[in-house]
Amino acid sequence: MLKIFQQKTLEVLSNYLHQCAIYKDVKRAYSETTLEEFKQEGIYNDAGFTNIPYVCLRLPTGGGKTILASHSIPIACKELLARDYSLVIWLVPSNAILEQTYNCLQDNNHPYRQVLNEYFNGNVEILKVEDARSISKGSLQSNTTIIISTFASWRVDR
Repeated sequence: MLKIFQQKTLEVLSNYLHQCAIYKDVKRAYSETTLEEFKQEGIYNDAGFTNIPYVCLRLPTGGGKTILASHSIPIACKELLARDYSLVIWLVPSNAILEQTYNCLQDNNHPYRQVLNEYFNGNVEILKVEDARSISKGSLQSNTTIIISTFASWRVDR
């Protein structure tokens, strides 16, 4: 069961992504969303991307970031992408957190996985980045595929 502040945070995210889909303009969607009553919950978009929603959900320490991430995937699929299934890159800060997150998402009895299974009718595939080379087109068309990786593995020096 989500706490009230978690529910409000997800409502703001849902509203923001819905506004992005309607207006096709992240700045306008941001303005519209922050005029709503939930503006204190924290939507932030200033990463330098051009018209791509970039969202930071501000949560207290121990605020349930991973359970909210699990709920955020279905929200993005529904409100922004209007797709049944998606390819998700789930970035974590360290290898230890990667292993922990991977193990939780692999376990069909874990609350994080149950959120995903419920929305996607069990059509969820969890991979580590090194296993992602084996993704088939058919799997991408019939599953939400979540690739878990660390931030460091995506850094490239030029």
